Amino acid sequence: QKCQNNKKRNTRQNQKLQQLEIMQQIKLRQFRKAFRQKQRQFQSSLYHLNSRFNRDDSIFPKPPYSLWRMETEPSIGKTTLTGKIFFLNIAFFGLQTMYPQITALGAKRSDMILEG
Repeated sequence: QKCQNNKKRNTRQNQKLQQLEIMQQIKLRQFRKAFRQKQRQFQSSLYHLNSRFNRDDSIFPKPPYSLWRMETEPSIGKTTLTGKIFFLNIAFFGLQTMYPQITALGAKRSDMILEG
Protein backbone atom coordinates (compact mmCIF):
# COMPACT_ATOMS: atom_id res chain seq x y z
CA GLN A 1 0.00 0.00 0.00
CA LYS A 2 2.93 2.34 0.69
CA CYS A 3 4.23 1.67 -2.78
CA GLN A 4 0.90 2.64 -4.35
CA ASN A 5 0.76 5.83 -2.25
CA ASN A 6 4.26 6.73 -3.38
CA LYS A 7 3.32 6.15 -7.02
CA LYS A 8 0.22 8.33 -6.66
CA ARG A 9 2.25 11.04 -4.97
CA ASN A 10 4.90 10.89 -7.71
CA THR A 11 2.32 11.11 -10.48
CA ARG A 12 0.68 14.11 -8.78
CA GLN A 13 4.06 15.80 -8.43
CA ASN A 14 4.87 15.10 -12.08
CA GLN A 15 1.51 16.52 -13.15
CA LYS A 16 2.12 19.67 -11.08
CA LEU A 17 5.59 20.04 -12.58
CA GLN A 18 4.20 19.68 -16.09
CA GLN A 19 1.51 22.27 -15.35
CA LEU A 20 4.16 24.67 -14.03
CA GLU A 21 6.30 24.17 -17.12
CA ILE A 22 3.29 24.80 -19.38
CA MET A 23 2.45 27.99 -17.45
CA GLN A 24 6.05 29.18 -17.77
CA GLN A 25 5.99 28.56 -21.51
CA ILE A 26 2.71 30.46 -21.85
CA LYS A 27 4.07 33.42 -19.85
CA LEU A 28 7.24 33.46 -21.94
CA ARG A 29 5.21 33.47 -25.17
CA GLN A 30 3.06 36.32 -23.85
CA PHE A 31 6.15 38.31 -22.88
CA ARG A 32 7.76 37.77 -26.29
CA LYS A 33 4.56 38.79 -28.06
CA ALA A 34 4.24 41.99 -26.00
CA PHE A 35 7.92 42.76 -26.52
CA ARG A 36 7.62 42.31 -30.30
CA GLN A 37 4.59 44.61 -30.35
CA LYS A 38 6.47 47.33 -28.47
CA GLN A 39 9.47 46.84 -30.72
CA ARG A 40 7.35 47.23 -33.86
CA GLN A 41 5.62 50.31 -32.45
CA PHE A 42 9.00 51.86 -31.73
CA GLN A 43 10.28 51.00 -35.20
CA SER A 44 7.26 52.51 -36.93
CA SER A 45 7.37 55.68 -34.81
CA LEU A 46 11.07 56.01 -35.57
CA TYR A 47 10.35 55.56 -39.27
CA HIS A 48 7.59 58.19 -39.23
CA LEU A 49 9.83 60.64 -37.40
CA ASN A 50 12.69 60.15 -39.84
CA SER A 51 10.43 60.22 -42.88
CA ARG A 52 9.48 63.80 -41.97
CA PHE A 53 13.09 64.86 -42.35
CA ASN A 54 14.25 62.41 -45.04
CA ARG A 55 11.90 62.16 -47.97
CA ASP A 56 14.01 59.55 -49.74
CA ASP A 57 12.90 56.00 -48.83
CA SER A 58 16.25 54.50 -49.85
CA ILE A 59 17.98 56.32 -46.98
CA PHE A 60 15.67 55.02 -44.29
CA PRO A 61 13.80 51.80 -45.23
CA LYS A 62 10.36 50.90 -43.91
CA PRO A 63 10.09 48.66 -40.83
CA PRO A 64 10.25 45.90 -39.61
CA TYR A 65 14.00 45.99 -39.12
CA SER A 66 16.31 43.15 -38.26
CA LEU A 67 19.54 43.65 -36.38
CA TRP A 68 21.58 41.20 -38.41
CA ARG A 69 21.76 40.75 -42.15
CA MET A 70 22.09 37.19 -43.20
CA GLU A 71 24.66 36.80 -45.95
CA THR A 72 24.21 33.88 -48.28
CA GLU A 73 27.82 34.01 -49.49
CA PRO A 74 30.36 32.22 -47.34
CA SER A 75 33.01 34.52 -45.87
CA ILE A 76 35.86 32.01 -46.08
CA GLY A 77 39.12 33.74 -46.92
CA LYS A 78 37.76 37.21 -46.18
CA THR A 79 39.38 39.10 -43.34
CA THR A 80 36.82 40.13 -40.73
CA LEU A 81 37.22 42.48 -37.79
CA THR A 82 37.20 39.53 -35.42
CA GLY A 83 39.95 37.85 -37.44
CA LYS A 84 42.06 41.02 -37.40
CA ILE A 85 41.67 41.39 -33.62
CA PHE A 86 42.54 37.71 -33.13
CA PHE A 87 45.66 38.02 -35.31
CA LEU A 88 46.70 41.23 -33.52
CA ASN A 89 46.28 39.47 -30.16
CA ILE A 90 48.56 36.63 -31.27
CA ALA A 91 51.12 39.10 -32.63
CA PHE A 92 51.23 41.07 -29.38
CA PHE A 93 51.50 37.85 -27.37
CA GLY A 94 54.53 36.90 -29.46
CA LEU A 95 56.07 40.33 -28.97
CA GLN A 96 55.48 40.20 -25.23
CA THR A 97 57.13 36.79 -24.93
CA MET A 98 60.17 37.97 -26.93
CA TYR A 99 60.36 41.44 -25.33
CA PRO A 100 58.82 41.55 -21.83
CA GLN A 101 59.62 45.29 -21.64
CA ILE A 102 56.60 45.93 -23.90
CA THR A 103 54.30 44.64 -21.17
CA ALA A 104 56.00 46.82 -18.57
CA LEU A 105 55.25 49.98 -20.58
CA GLY A 106 51.54 50.07 -19.76
CA ALA A 107 50.53 47.18 -17.56
CA LYS A 108 50.09 47.36 -13.80
CA ARG A 109 50.86 51.07 -13.50
CA SER A 110 48.34 51.77 -10.75
CA ASP A 111 51.05 53.45 -8.67
CA MET A 112 51.27 56.28 -11.21
CA ILE A 113 47.48 56.63 -11.26
CA LEU A 114 47.25 56.78 -7.46
CA GLU A 115 49.96 59.44 -7.27
CA GLY A 116 47.88 61.70 -9.51
